Amino acid sequence: MNELSRLCEKVGADIDNVRRGMGSDGRIGRKFLWAGPGYGGSCFPKDVAALVKTGDQYGVSLEILKSVTTANEAQKLHGAKKILNRFGGNLQGKTVAIWGLAFKPGTDDVREAPAITIIQKLLEAGAHVIGHDPQGKPNFSREIGSQKNLSYVDNAYDAVKNADALVLVTEWPEYKRPNFDKIAALMRAKNVFDLRNQWSVKSLKTLGFHYECIGRPDDANHNQRRRTEDR
Repeated sequence: MNELSRLCEKVGADIDNVRRGMGSDGRIGRKFLWAGPGYGGSCFPKDVAALVKTGDQYGVSLEILKSVTTANEAQKLHGAKKILNRFGGNLQGKTVAIWGLAFKPGTDDVREAPAITIIQKLLEAGAHVIGHDPQGKPNFSREIGSQKNLSYVDNAYDAVKNADALVLVTEWPEYKRPNFDKIAALMRAKNVFDLRNQWSVKSLKTLGFHYECIGRPDDANHNQRRRTEDR
């Protein structure tokens, strides 16, 4: 789905429509077809790597699983590239707020989290990054270590103060319906990167935000219908 989302962006298609079409097949279902910034955690990355290694040990090259890992790492970088492209690849003097550090909501597990890759790329480009997560901050700070220009806050709105961009990485319920009027007033520049396709394109455009998401049109005329029946 993540690879298809990148194709959708190129051809002007909508990954949500693709998801609904594929998910209508009862053998597949919709539940695990959400595009995003890549998977992480302690299970998927480890299990895929273990299967690939076992195959190699027995002379069976599991090419699809090798490609899964390649595609997942590319998706993490894709989220970072969106932000870099917006600022011409140079984030010197820019502040980026990151909402979500854990690899998924409801956990403090940050192992292989997409936020690690994204934040590293932003720091390399010269950004000051401010992170927020309801549970993951202690583990994330240990995982990534102390780094210049990386800090954390306990309140999500504090992260966006004087920020040049807000990036949604983890779809915590706390981030689902933020006060965007308040966010607009707090930010220095109104750039939003919704890597979970959680927010309304039209609403943010109406408030004057530059908005980018994953695998669906970013224009205000897009008739977004964010379904929640299987979320």
